[in-house]
Formats: sequence, C-alpha cells, structure tokens
Amino acid sequence: MRDSRLPEGVEDVLPPHARALEGLRRAILDMLHAHGYDYVLCPVFEYLDSLLVGAGADLELQTFTFTDRQSGRLLGLRADLTSQALRIDASRVRREGVTRLCYSGPVARAQPEGVFAMRESQIIGAELFGSDSQSADAEIVSLMAGVLSLAGITRPFIEVGHVGIVAELVAELELDAKQRTRLYAALHRKAYEEVRELTKGCGRAGPALVALTDLFGDEDTLKSAHEVFMDAPGQVLRRLKELESFVELLRQRVPSAILRIDLAETTGFSYHTGLVFAAYSKDSGQVLARGGRYDGLGGRYGRPRPAVGFDLDLARFPIGADAQSRTTWVPKSQEMSEAQRQARQTRMANLREEGWRVVEALSEDEPMPEGVSHRLILGEANEWRPEPL
Repeated sequence: MRDSRLPEGVEDVLPPHARALEGLRRAILDMLHAHGYDYVLCPVFEYLDSLLVGAGADLELQTFTFTDRQSGRLLGLRADLTSQALRIDASRVRREGVTRLCYSGPVARAQPEGVFAMRESQIIGAELFGSDSQSADAEIVSLMAGVLSLAGITRPFIEVGHVGIVAELVAELELDAKQRTRLYAALHRKAYEEVRELTKGCGRAGPALVALTDLFGDEDTLKSAHEVFMDAPGQVLRRLKELESFVELLRQRVPSAILRIDLAETTGFSYHTGLVFAAYSKDSGQVLARGGRYDGLGGRYGRPRPAVGFDLDLARFPIGADAQSRTTWVPKSQEMSEAQRQARQTRMANLREEGWRVVEALSEDEPMPEGVSHRLILGEANEWRPEPL
C-alpha cells in the first residue's frame, strides 16, 4: 500500500467540518461583495519576483520555489495573496480612484508560523487601493470585525499599532541588516534585556526602543507613549498622533470591539508601511485576522498607490460542525405504487430546495450513513415526511 501520511503541517479537512468552513467562506465573500469588493481569482504559482512584494525577506523565506520547465525562470508557490491583489490592481485592473478587491484560496508556507500552525492555509481577505485616508483604514477594520461576527465573534479584541514608530526609531541607529533583524525579533517578543543590549550607546532612540517593550495594553498606553517620546524625532510623534486619531475613529466605527495598543508590533511580511492591526477572540490567544497599510508598493509595476487590507485563515475559526443536522435518509423499497414513488421523488426535490440534505439508498441492504437526523416515511395522510430519528 502507498503511504497515506501527509507532510508535516498539512492536513485534510473532513466532513462535516469542511462543509462548515466552505459555508463560512461563502458568507464572507457575500458580505464583501455587498460592501463593493470585487472578487478576483489568483493563480497558485507565479514568477517569483512578482510574488515578493517590497523588501519582505521573511516572505521570500516562506515561499516554496521551483523552476519553470517552459521558460527556465524561477517560480514561487504563493505564501500570501496580498501581493497578487497588488499586482492585479496595478497592472490588470488599473482603475482610476478607489479600487476594492477581495479573494480567497489556499497558500503554502515553507515553515509554520507557530508551534501549532499549519503550513497550508485557506486564506480569505480584502484590499482597498487608491486612498490614503483613515476612513479607508477604518472601513477595512470594520469589515474585518464584520467577518468575525459571521463566525460568532461579536466582541473581538482588536490590537492596533503603527510600524512607522519602530521604523523611525530604528532608522536613528547604525545597525546592519542582521542586527536590525535581531532587534525586530526582540521587540516582537517584548524582550526588554535583549533590546537594551542591542541599542546600548545608540543615543536617544535607544531608550525609546527599550521602552517600547512595555508599551502595550489598553488605550492609556497612548498617554504613556507621549511621555516616552517627548524627546523623540518629530516623525515619531507624528506617527503616534496618526495612531491616536485612528483609535478614536475605530471607537465610532467598531463600537463592539475591545481595543488594545501595541507600539512594538513588528509582525507580518515586512511590507507594511503604517497602521497595522490584528484581531483575537477572548477564547483564543492566536491571531484570527490581521492587516495593515502598505502604501507605494505598486511602484514596482509603475503605479505606486496607497493600499490597505486584511486577511484571515479560515481554519483558525471555531466553527461548529452542524452541517448535517438536517439530513434525511430515504431507504430503498420496492413496495409502493407508482403514484407513491412519484410523490416521494417530488418531496425529495422540495426538501433539497428547502436546504435539506436528502440521501437516497441505492439498494435495500445499504446501511444508513453517519450524521443522518431524519428518515423519510409515508405518513398516515399518505404524504411523505421526514421523521426525526
């Protein structure tokens, strides 16, 4: 027999959970369509240089690569769909003004992003191109909250930050690429001692970066940040004010959300340029959805537009497996009149139109499948009806 095992970090999604996930995917796409987002289908692989947006070295490390036997060029198996939506807006759609796109599909990553993370994910998301306003940012975050509500998460925790704050401070330091990578990783872990060691003797930016490891929590964090950044470069204070006004806007647009601030946020694929955000539920510490602003990256296609978006992995949502709760079994029987047989076929068709799953036996000895909740019987009034088991 052939080995039926799958590679580490890859799994099948079995019934009825697969049906529930697909139902959620369709509901999300319907909601995005209702808000004016046009659906695009992106190829699973492309030329590698098209997939790698910006200077995201971490995205390159996550991308499976192979050689195209036709062109000889290097191809990449997508690890992210944002880059593809960016390419479509800049080189294919090319609309003037605002463009709203949404997408869904599988991605593959060379390494899992966490201890329990998978290397294949079912991603769905939305991107808004052509506006640099905070209204655009708020629209995307409110859509993200709406998606969470479809999965039953009505009081999400939304964590917001601004990568420009860290970037402005790090730019003040004389660090090589390897040192910067270590510093970003230490900031992400909130590793106070490591950040202090890496920034020792680096002037006024050093203490501010060390302070970032403690600047996360509720909205009072912003007040503390003003004290920390009192002597910081002017651009840092400007980014902080942008974050403050965005938080105020979110209070109005997403009043059900519980807002959290993290000024040391450095996650993602390194192409974000401004506001970043992530969503959690009270029952899970893992990120359910995330996004942010990545202005100007379309410049590689000759169209440097403002851009903001979010995406999520469907498999991370706590979906109930109730897709078979209305399944009726129709046993095979030869003892009925032709009129009764025709009436049964009509009843089966009507039930399916009403959303039932109707499974008809192929033979008299076929066993009833799992997940059946009803059995189609001929009632006393000579009418076919599903009877609960």
